Amino acid sequence: MAAHVVFDNWRSAHAYPLNTFQVTLRARAQRIDRNALTAQRLKRAPSIMAKLQRFAAMDLARMQDIGGCRAILQDVEAVYALRAAFNDSRARHVLESTDDYIVAPKDDGYRGIHLVYKYVGRGTKTAYNGLRIEVQLRTKIQHAWATAVETVGLFRREAIKAGEGDPRWREFFKIASNAFARLEEHDLHVTAEHQRLALQLQAQVDELEVLNRLAHYSEALRFVQEAGQTGEASMYLLELDLDEDELSVRSFRDSERSRAQEAYAAAEERLGDRGDVVLVTVENVMALRKAYPNYFADTTLFLEVLEATLRWDYLYIAPELPFPPLTSAPMLPVVRDEWWPKGIPSKVRRKRRRLR
Repeated sequence: MAAHVVFDNWRSAHAYPLNTFQVTLRARAQRIDRNALTAQRLKRAPSIMAKLQRFAAMDLARMQDIGGCRAILQDVEAVYALRAAFNDSRARHVLESTDDYIVAPKDDGYRGIHLVYKYVGRGTKTAYNGLRIEVQLRTKIQHAWATAVETVGLFRREAIKAGEGDPRWREFFKIASNAFARLEEHDLHVTAEHQRLALQLQAQVDELEVLNRLAHYSEALRFVQEAGQTGEASMYLLELDLDEDELSVRSFRDSERSRAQEAYAAAEERLGDRGDVVLVTVENVMALRKAYPNYFADTTLFLEVLEATLRWDYLYIAPELPFPPLTSAPMLPVVRDEWWPKGIPSKVRRKRRRLR
C-alpha cells in the first residue's frame, strides 16, 4: 500500500474519537460560558511531516495531536473551570498528560492548557482504542494571539509557530504574549513592568510595521464560498492559496464525512507549498471565522488588545495628557461585544471617556 494511503487512513481513523471528544467538550464548555466556541480539526499533512522532521524520535503512533479539539472561553477563570470539569469527570478515556502553558508559557509565549487523552471505546468502537486526542483550552485573548502568530506565519511563509522565521517577529509575539497576560490579570494598576512592555511593543510595532502589514493581509485576501448546503453543514474545508491571495471554503454535511476527508487529502496535494488547507468542524458557519480567523487574515481582536497594552502609560499614568494616536495607524475602534474578557473593557472605556 502506498505511503500516502497509509497516512491518510491513519489520520482519518482519528475522526470518530475526535468527534466524541468534541461533543463532550462543547457541552461542558457551554455550561461554564454560554458564549464559548468549540472546534475540531485533523492535523494538516505539512504540519505532521514538519513535526516528524523536527523530532527524530517521533512517529505517527506517538503523535498526540493528529486529532485535536479546542474550546475558546471568556477568561482564565473559565478555562480553569473547564479543566476542573474534565479532571472531575468519570470518563473511561485515559488522561495521558496535562500541560498548563498559562502557568508556564512556552518559550515563544504560547499560552493555554492542553489535555491529551487515549480513547477507550466499547463494542465495535474498540477498534479506535489507544488513539490520542488533544483537547486545547484557551481564553479569547490567548486565541487571538495564537491565530495572529499563524496569520503572520502563513502570509510571510515562515514557520513562526515552530520557532523559525524572522527572529524580530518571534520576539514581538513573545513580548505581546507577556503584555496580553498582564491585561488578563484584571489588575489595572500599572507597574514599571507594564511600562517596559509597552515601550518594547511600541518600538517593535513601528519597526515591523505591524499594524499596516496585518491590515494589508486582510485587504489583499479574496474570500470565495463555494455553493453547498451551508445551513446543514457541520464540516468546512478551508483552502488558502497564497499565490492567488484567495480563501475558498467548501461545506459538507455530517453524512459526507468520507467525501470531506477525500477532498481534504486532494486539496493538500493540489496546493502543496503554495498555501494551506484545513478541514474543521464548528457549530455553524458564523463560528467558522471566530474559531479560525488566521485563514481569513482576521487579526481584529489581536490588534484591539495590542492597542490596549500600548496605551497603558497614557491610560493609567498620565491621565492629564491628550489621548495619543498610534504612530503607525489610526486608532482602532474599541471592542464592545462578548469577545473581551469580563472586567477589562468597561474599565478601559471609562478611563478613555475621562481622558476625552
